[in-house]
Amino acid sequence: MKIKIKTNYYTLSNLCEMYDASKEIENMYLKSLMFSKEYRAIKDVCSSLFKKLRKKLIDKENTKKLFTITMEYFEAYFLVRLIQGMSTYLATTYILKSKMTSNVWEFQYDLNGILKEFKIIDGELTEEQKNYLFHPKRFPYTEDIIKIWQKSVKKVEVIIGKPDLSFDTFWNLYNYKVSKKNAQTQWKKLSELDKLNAIKNIKAYDGFLKRNNTAKVYPERYLKNRRFDDQFNAY
Repeated sequence: MKIKIKTNYYTLSNLCEMYDASKEIENMYLKSLMFSKEYRAIKDVCSSLFKKLRKKLIDKENTKKLFTITMEYFEAYFLVRLIQGMSTYLATTYILKSKMTSNVWEFQYDLNGILKEFKIIDGELTEEQKNYLFHPKRFPYTEDIIKIWQKSVKKVEVIIGKPDLSFDTFWNLYNYKVSKKNAQTQWKKLSELDKLNAIKNIKAYDGFLKRNNTAKVYPERYLKNRRFDDQFNAY
């Protein structure tokens, strides 16, 4: 099934530039598992689609009138999904993790550095925190303010980039692939903060094992016994 869409040169040009940007972002974050399998499927379909769109762009260069582009229904569907995905990835996410409590906050800024979204991932705000955070002179409604927080606010740890807290991310990074079902069961019991710590501390744990010539525990034991809370760098 084919569909026809009316557009103009300016809109189609911006669409192609957005696609180029998506490829640059993928090259930057390929190793960090930033993109899902679904996203890769979308990119495969859109790759061939944008070859056709670029030809149309060349043919209609500097044309001011509306013109029609034709594509398969499934191509249009994946194009919409790509745009939806890029609206998320063409932004900067900051995860703020309290060093004193279980609080984890997420701030997402658009390309102009304006706050798009704020949400509490884990924990509850105390009255003191509410008064501090939502003060009009302190609330990080722009990216410039959150960057100041990085240097000046000592009670929070600032992580740039949205972490993938899926079990698959943990499973691949832990890289001791035994007893997967039991590990998944333990993973589901963890809070978002615990998942963040479990993933983050794998590197320190691996270093500890290497320094002490110690065998790695099963992933389910690492989670169940909360080994990710240990201070591995102290040993």
